[in-house]
Order: sequence, then structure tokens, then C-alpha cells
Amino acid sequence: MILKKLKLKNFRGYSNIEVTFDENFNVIIGKNDIGKSTILEALEIFFNNDNLVKIEIQDLNVWSVQKEIQIGVTFVVDNAKEYLIDTGNKTNLVDEYLLNDNNELEILKVWDCSKNLTARSLSTYLVADYPKIFSDAPLVTIKLAELKKIVKVKEIEDRVEDKRTSSAHRRAIYENEDISEKERTLIPVIAVRNNN
Repeated sequence: MILKKLKLKNFRGYSNIEVTFDENFNVIIGKNDIGKSTILEALEIFFNNDNLVKIEIQDLNVWSVQKEIQIGVTFVVDNAKEYLIDTGNKTNLVDEYLLNDNNELEILKVWDCSKNLTARSLSTYLVADYPKIFSDAPLVTIKLAELKKIVKVKEIEDRVEDKRTSSAHRRAIYENEDISEKERTLIPVIAVRNNN
């Protein structure tokens, strides 16, 4: 994966900024105290919040009305590559509708600053161009047992290629519905990791 963009909202001096990276070489130039280090530290927090730089309540932009900090990154991905989404079962991000409207992997971390910044104040999402019909309850967040129930109710069990995998059940459900209309959907990452 190649890092393409960094998005900051309510982080230190930035109320809302998007930084685009070149896949070959990047240079950040500017006067002192203009925010160059903030961009690098935002990346450090996103990737390694427990190491060199940790997010703190003082990182909330003083002018923000919304009491949350957002740091998002976007990656260019190989659409043919398979990833482990369900326990023991690889699938690709395109088939699961987990890419944004530019066909990129976008991950958003949100810290709720209305309470103390702890591990519980952090929420992580995939920002996806997801089928609108399922945007309130993305199929990738639903456990296998529940997917089997949905398939049974829709009477499409014969379309499920591998009855043991969530991805095969989701594929049958997607193929059974009109999923042409998409919308920007925040899919909780913890739900994706716990859907076996």
C-alpha cells in the first residue's frame, strides 16, 4: 500500500486540512511554527500512538466547535490483492465494498475529546463507498450466524459457494440485491475484526 493523503480535522492549528503525497518523494517546506511538525506528528500518532508522540487533550484545535480530533489516511491499494477480513478467510476490498469513492483504502481515527483521552475515546473506521441499502448495518460487521439467517430468509442458500465463510454469504446477499446506489459510510473497524 502507498500512502496518498493525510486528512486532519480539529488537530492543533489545523481545523480542516488535506495533504496529498507523491508516491516517489515528498518535501514539507514552510516558515517556523507554520505546522510542518504537526503534519509529521499526526502521521506518527496515526501509525504509532504509543511510541514517540501521543495524542493529548491539548491537541484539540482551540477554535473547534466539535469536540473531536480526526486523523485520516488514504492508501492506494492493489485491488487484486486479498486481505484477511474474516478469521481464516481472505477476500478483496473491492468485492467487500470497503474502498472509498476514489477506489482507495481510507482509514479514519476519531478521538472523542468530550471525555478524557483514553483508548476508549478512540474510534477507528473504514471510510467506504458502500451500498446504500446496507449502510446502516454494513454486512462486513455482521457475524456469520446472522448472515446465515439473512440468507435463509431471502431463500438464497443455494447461491452461497462456501457455507463456512462470511464472505461467501455476503457475496450471495450483495448479488441478490440492487446495490447500484452507494453512499459514504463509516464502518467501525472493531466490528470488522470481530465478525467471525
